[in-house]
Amino acid sequence: MRLHIQGPDINRSRWRYYGELDTVVVGFMAIKGLSASGGEMIITERNRGGDYKNLGDFIRRVKLGRDDIIALCPAGVFDTIADGLARTLKARELLKANTGTAQRGQAELFAAVLTPAYRFGGTAVLAPAPVKKKTDNDERWEEYRALRFLRRSHPLILWKDKVLAARRIKAIHIGEYFGRYVCLVGWQVTQKEVWTKDGLTMSFLTFEDETAMYETVIFPKVYDRYNKLLFDQRPLLVYGVVVEDNGAVSLEVRKIELL
Repeated sequence: MRLHIQGPDINRSRWRYYGELDTVVVGFMAIKGLSASGGEMIITERNRGGDYKNLGDFIRRVKLGRDDIIALCPAGVFDTIADGLARTLKARELLKANTGTAQRGQAELFAAVLTPAYRFGGTAVLAPAPVKKKTDNDERWEEYRALRFLRRSHPLILWKDKVLAARRIKAIHIGEYFGRYVCLVGWQVTQKEVWTKDGLTMSFLTFEDETAMYETVIFPKVYDRYNKLLFDQRPLLVYGVVVEDNGAVSLEVRKIELL
């Protein structure tokens, strides 16, 4: 649709999503674990004092609780004002500023483990250990857990190795396989349940892989067998026969597995 996605961002996001020209700005409401009062505090102070210039400016102006800080940082909310600082270190700085020092539970969450650094007068002095550097994939997983989507990538990148190893066709080529039994990687987009004249449940689902969206139909016997796999947002292997109806291409599903 040629839309750009921004946020959630400390200076652009409101509580709800909103549109601005060709951009959709993700709202704070998308962040798992962020309280409505925490989001309101951020927005109210921003409206009063202007955009947050950097992380230090935010720390000076807003005092959030531990749970709100832990929710915000993995979601990348401070990325545009923190000069490339790792999200783990942002969390540490915010926690230190709000509590004076990271408590043990917080330290474990963000790898701020206290270890003996040296002895002074016979007493072991504790110092924060270096934060373990997280990989891009580690940060993607934390972001996905916070938002249930990724800011700049399709969630299938989290299962990249399994996607590459799957013996499947890509959705962009589905029209080349009329009448054939195929396997596709499926990330569920929408689902519509309907009932047959006999009162049985069947379903029409839209899936996508990293190349395109595709439509599927699941008849009652198959739906009864596999519907439990459709209630969690996880990548699937979708098996079935490619059919065509008045120019509309779809997959008549025969089997579904977790990737």
